[in-house]
Amino acid sequence: MWWVMQERVGENREQKRSQLDERHDYILTIVADHLGLELSHVEDAVLEGSQVKQNCCRYLCRIRGC
Repeated sequence: MWWVMQERVGENREQKRSQLDERHDYILTIVADHLGLELSHVEDAVLEGSQVKQNCCRYLCRIRGC
């Protein structure tokens, strides 16, 4: 059943991603540039659930190898 949950998470993330506009892209691009990450990684970190700060830190540390 874990794959069903993973599928739902992916669907939710893509639905949220579709709501982003050029304002979000502008800010997320600045964040990505300053952190030395790809824009898609920063977007994924922001879109991973409702606890944005905690999820972003955890996700970005995982990517950067903290």
